Amino acid sequence: MRLMLAFVLTSALLGSAPCLANPPSPEEVDTLNRMKQEFTNIDINRIGVISQQLQLTDQEAKQFWPLYQNHLHRKIQLRDQQLQTLATYTEKLNAGSLDPRDATALLAFSMLYERDQIDNRKSLILGLGKVLGPTQQLRLYQLELLLDTEIRQGLLRQIPLAK
Repeated sequence: MRLMLAFVLTSALLGSAPCLANPPSPEEVDTLNRMKQEFTNIDINRIGVISQQLQLTDQEAKQFWPLYQNHLHRKIQLRDQQLQTLATYTEKLNAGSLDPRDATALLAFSMLYERDQIDNRKSLILGLGKVLGPTQQLRLYQLELLLDTEIRQGLLRQIPLAK
């Protein structure tokens, strides 16, 4: 059951599961569609939280939002890559074939994802030095960490540990 839930969750966030041999059932497709909507809502909520907590002036907002939009676009790209890795992991677990070579490759992809997430966040925060003061930069950094942690916690709790 946990493996199926992990498959459904990761597939939903990917939009499809091209690495899997069997297409999802109609029930799984419904679940996938609901989950896609949930992630869209999470991204919209992120923008709302950032907007409310930063309380930018009109001038700051004009400069901030295009940069933040680029950051969010990259974040979504990275999430899609991570979810592809998770879908592969789930497929391997379901097939009972997570060998050391697969585990090494999945670990390497996961570590690259972590590095890229940090680089993306760092680029945003430091790139906003001309737009935001240091206190606002720190607040944005804290908000990004908090929001990312909440999302990842929910996702990672659904994924069984490697065996």
